[in-house]
Amino acid sequence: MSGSQKTIILILTAVFFFTLGFFIFLHSSQRIWTEEPLPIVEQPVLEQTEQTAETENNEQIEQTEQMTQTNLSQTELPKPLISASEKGEPSLEQIVRESMQRELSHTWDNHQRYMGIFGDYVAVFRGEPGVGGILIEETDIPIAKLPEFEVNNLRQGIVFTTEEEKYSILEGLHFPR
Repeated sequence: MSGSQKTIILILTAVFFFTLGFFIFLHSSQRIWTEEPLPIVEQPVLEQTEQTAETENNEQIEQTEQMTQTNLSQTELPKPLISASEKGEPSLEQIVRESMQRELSHTWDNHQRYMGIFGDYVAVFRGEPGVGGILIEETDIPIAKLPEFEVNNLRQGIVFTTEEEKYSILEGLHFPR
């Protein structure tokens, strides 16, 4: 085998593995967009202050109990490694998780929506039909009352972009009212 043939084989192998890695990345990133985000819970400052005061109070009680049990003075007792104020601060992992959730929820807000079926009713989803979506709204329109062709369209997903389109689709369903 000549040097140019080896080079071609090496290049083709590299392209193959790069393409394989790219498809694996696309598949894994698609899962991120279809999973529902974890709720972001922000704790009010007042509750955090109350918890910090309560934690400091509990530490003082524990310290007093240690003093009575070991007959040591307050200066002789070992200090805790983490202060109460540090305990109230979020960890790096929490900060990263909340940042990612905010970023993903912003992306999902700009994602397309579609009409589909949830249980036995017409529903509105965010995402791509067929890939999976996040339930946004469930209507009171039962699919059992709709003609078969509309049920099939809903199973495939009816994409819309504006609220006007959504209401137009809902009003256009052949639903006996």
